[in-house]
Amino acid sequence: MTDDKKARIEARARADIKSLYERGNASLRDHAHAVQYLRGVWFDYLSEAEVEEFVCKEIRKLEPSVIQPAE
Repeated sequence: MTDDKKARIEARARADIKSLYERGNASLRDHAHAVQYLRGVWFDYLSEAEVEEFVCKEIRKLEPSVIQPAE
């Protein structure tokens, strides 16, 4: 897979995670639906653990109550 294609997939996945989060279908506590959705639609080349890590990272960016560590 090319880097450009991977970047497009990740951008689309971020948009989907944001949409699921805004509708209340994904949170840090309950994100199984988002993992299943992205695993089947966008990230069939990643393991479930990698997809879950991606989802959690993106949800952390959206949740204002979560203190984000400095990188």
